[in-house]
Amino acid sequence: MKRRIFHLLIYLFVFSGAFGTVLYAQNGEEEEDAEPSELHLFRGGYMDVTFGLNLNTIGGSLGSSGMGGLLSSKVYNGALNVNLNPAMLAFNTSSHAIFDSRIGLGTKINPGLNKRILNSLNASFDSSITNTFSDEDAWIQFPETYIQPTKMRNLDVGQAPNIGLMAFSMPITEDLTLAASYNYPMSVNLDMGLTGVSAKLAQEQGTDEVAIRFDVLMNISLLMQMQLQMSNLTLGGGYTLVDTPAKKVAAGLSISRYQVDNIRRLQADLSGMVVVGGADERYFNNVADPNLNSQLGEINTFSMNAYANYRSVGYGYTLGFVYQTYQGINASLVYKNRPSFELIAEEGAYANAFMPVFITGTGDELLQGEIGVVLDSLQANKPNLTTERNIGSLVSNGNLNLPSSVGLGLDFMLGLHTVVFNYTLYNGEISYKHGSNTIGKQTRHGIGFGMNIRLEDRFGSSASYATIPLRLLLLDIDGILFQAFGNATGFANSYFRFGGNVMTGIGIDTREEVDGYEELLGKAFPQSFSLGRQYSIFDQIDVGVTVLAIPDLMVKYSVGIRF
Repeated sequence: MKRRIFHLLIYLFVFSGAFGTVLYAQNGEEEEDAEPSELHLFRGGYMDVTFGLNLNTIGGSLGSSGMGGLLSSKVYNGALNVNLNPAMLAFNTSSHAIFDSRIGLGTKINPGLNKRILNSLNASFDSSITNTFSDEDAWIQFPETYIQPTKMRNLDVGQAPNIGLMAFSMPITEDLTLAASYNYPMSVNLDMGLTGVSAKLAQEQGTDEVAIRFDVLMNISLLMQMQLQMSNLTLGGGYTLVDTPAKKVAAGLSISRYQVDNIRRLQADLSGMVVVGGADERYFNNVADPNLNSQLGEINTFSMNAYANYRSVGYGYTLGFVYQTYQGINASLVYKNRPSFELIAEEGAYANAFMPVFITGTGDELLQGEIGVVLDSLQANKPNLTTERNIGSLVSNGNLNLPSSVGLGLDFMLGLHTVVFNYTLYNGEISYKHGSNTIGKQTRHGIGFGMNIRLEDRFGSSASYATIPLRLLLLDIDGILFQAFGNATGFANSYFRFGGNVMTGIGIDTREEVDGYEELLGKAFPQSFSLGRQYSIFDQIDVGVTVLAIPDLMVKYSVGIRF
């Protein structure tokens, strides 16, 4: 008699180079003549999750970086142009230093929100575990059976305070300006822990006349960690080709060194035993077990561990042109070449798993939660026998691809205000490949739009006071205070700005076990968007604040100094 019972416990694993939580506790199909297993105890334990995400793909919060990173020949970007359009550096008349950072935000700063999320997750855990063990055809429960669902104990999700970008530019000659920047486009940190999971099952094998009882006890704790970071060092310059009273033309070039670092770690503390006939205790991880023949490869190791460190370096460049007039249309043209990254595990990587024979499933099935428990396979003389499973996909190599592009930016002046249009032709895909699976987007076109709206420098007119409610929504308390004391602070060049770019393309998702993402990724979605403001104080300090951004999240700020 053989039957299969699926997903007895909670498993947390890694897939496609990103860590995710998979909760499985459901039963598979039972044979008609199979007797249900006895469930005496299930304790789901406690889960703790810390997740920090910082993105700085748009750039800083000054100039057109505060408009979703649009190409603009009229919006002042200062040293940030080394990343956006190096040709614009040629028009910098003074040295410029920029520091960009962000405010830490997350569930921990809002106890009420954090509690609601925890309650929602715990309600889902309760429902899943209850449904799992409510099948009377699969489980025999007793009045003393104890079931405690998994409980999310701590949750800390959000963006951590960090330095996103530093940049510096300096005119060398009247026509030539050089610049450098150091940027962290992406930083992801995940720590997930599951402790105190335990279960007790039982089954009798044989006939009514001759039967043997097996009691299975297991204890599980898991720790999963992932760190992913990209850094970017860029050097470049811009040179004025034409400078007449009617127009200016400049060209620029910047070269970037990208570095991607990725650490993956999985540690499982697994233990347990099988009691045969109510008296004979056979433990897992017992190296002195006399009942196993090591010469035949018999083991009782019960464990799962993985670790890998990845580092990849790639180079790209940006070639830019800009055409400025004092009237009419102003144009920018930029070609961006972006590298691909091959993530190869450094020396010392490992991934191993040893499971009891009554736990079925290949290594890949284990990682996907497709696990079966077949207590009928227990042997009276070797009930704690285990076998090795291949979980090498946890540390398999991957590829990160970024598309190159040609972008055209057009600026139209409406008095003191600027309207910006962008068109981008992409070449390549933004995707991540892990093993045989690829997820991402084959990029095609991008359409961008933004506005840079000039505000009044001093209070006095009805319009200046009418903007206060909007400015409060943009968290512009600092700007309002500096403006109120404008004679002392030199408050000037106040702008409200927004903008972004929509990317089109074809979705890519080769995963067979997941549906719907390919269609979703194929939709036109914002490649960038930001909403923010900017002003100057003390004649040489620029302050830019991004209130909301996609994908860079929210509340980051830049401080620039002209000298």
